[in-house]
Amino acid sequence: MEHRFRFYIGTYTEGITLPAEYQAFKRGIYLVEYAIDTGTWEILSVTEDVKNPSYLVIDDKQEYLYAVNELGNLENGECGAVSSFRINPDNGQLTLISCVSSLGAHPCHVRLDQQNRRLFVSNYSSGNGCQIAIGDNGVLGEPREIKGHDMHQLFQGHAHSMTFDRQEKRLLLADLGLDRLYRYDYDKKTGALQESEPAFYQIPNGSGPRHCLFDESGEFCYVIQELSSEMMVLRYQNETGELQHLQTISTLPVSSLPPTNLTPANANNSCAALRLSADGKFLYASNRGDDSIVSYERDCHSGRLKLLGWEAAGGHMPRDIAFSPSENYMIAANQDSHNVVVFERDSHSGRLQMRNELPVPAPVCIVFTT
Repeated sequence: MEHRFRFYIGTYTEGITLPAEYQAFKRGIYLVEYAIDTGTWEILSVTEDVKNPSYLVIDDKQEYLYAVNELGNLENGECGAVSSFRINPDNGQLTLISCVSSLGAHPCHVRLDQQNRRLFVSNYSSGNGCQIAIGDNGVLGEPREIKGHDMHQLFQGHAHSMTFDRQEKRLLLADLGLDRLYRYDYDKKTGALQESEPAFYQIPNGSGPRHCLFDESGEFCYVIQELSSEMMVLRYQNETGELQHLQTISTLPVSSLPPTNLTPANANNSCAALRLSADGKFLYASNRGDDSIVSYERDCHSGRLKLLGWEAAGGHMPRDIAFSPSENYMIAANQDSHNVVVFERDSHSGRLQMRNELPVPAPVCIVFTT
């Protein structure tokens, strides 16, 4: 039984103004432990002197943590960066190993391949991505640019995330600016990427695809639309890479259900994080503006979703949500209210219930240790 869990929190360390009560807080990557029985938090460490570590990922062996440094300036060509850290197996503290350019402005997402040999980084402002080989002892190699946009459209694009299909035959890049899912054929052995044919799946204008994920079978792909506050369900053909639209469903309350914070339901909202339970039965997403977590019941055979309801996020602008290792709990990172909130999750009904909160300056990403 899960009695406590640990997780890292990626934060913004610069470019934002903190309220007076948070000025004395340390800034960087937080390591936090939550004791379930007592409902108490302990900040175990804060890795400082790391700029805007806004998205994190940990390798399968829990030896290394990788973070984007969300920096850059398109006007003068400044790029963001990606950093690698060694995780102390005894206390979880981080030691910087290496840092390399992301080859673009404002990297906002990083993903590992299944072999934990390469990183795939999305640069939001410049609309491109990069691939970085991981050498011995977590040392990052020379970044290689990933792009496929027409050059006249490059700075209209906003690459927000990259996701592999279940067989790792293809890589999908979600471009929020151009409303496209770009597709690349992927060679696991060499890491080579080649534009698929067709090169992209077009999503309705103004939707803003942000993140996507596949179910365990690899047959269904779920796309969270940041701008239109919708969840899109696509059927995926593993052999051809073809995507077929099945369903689009709102992430926001409708008039027949109790609203959370906003009326009308689609006002001033943008979606952020997306999580699927390991049993495939429940899908969750965060609403920034409505400041809620929406839950869906999923039909594992058809892939279609049914709305379950909404839970207030316990703060403002829930940038990320993440399951504890047992999935009996979920953590929300509320960026603008500077707090992280723990929810207990009923694995049978999918319902969430708020339990406790911890003040943290500008939290934007949650990654659990196992």
